[in-house]
Amino acid sequence: MGVLIRWEKMGVLIRWEKMGEDGSTDKMGEDGSTDKMGDDGSTDKMGDNGSTDKMAEDGSTDKMGDDGSTDKMGDNGSTDKMADDGSTDKMAEDGSTDKMGEDGSTDKMGDNGSTDKMGDDGSTDKMGDNGSTDKMADDGSTDKMGEDGRRWEY
Repeated sequence: MGVLIRWEKMGVLIRWEKMGEDGSTDKMGEDGSTDKMGDDGSTDKMGDNGSTDKMAEDGSTDKMGDDGSTDKMGDNGSTDKMADDGSTDKMAEDGSTDKMGEDGSTDKMGDNGSTDKMGDDGSTDKMGDNGSTDKMADDGSTDKMGEDGRRWEY
């Protein structure tokens, strides 16, 4: 019947029907909140505290986490498809880049920032754990060498 709350006629206050006891509008909450709102006056399809449409109870945005994080974000406001701490898409929890290690290392790198297909300490491609070259031993010996750096006997 509209949003008119009161109508005075000949000095007599008349309230519309279907209103709340406090003069709230049709289908409103007990405190005068709007149509299909929560008990505290929140908007349509909102949470109990006035959050927006399809939002969490604390006012977070659509499909967001409970703390107001963005769409498809983590609980603390992280971005789309991000980890819980706000890291970027497909990143580790500490904000490292795409397909990186947990400490921010580059793509397909080791946990400490090593390069592509490298060892855990930053060694080069197909190297040993201490930075040795391709097909080298753990101590940095050359290709096809023994662990102490000696070459193979042919």
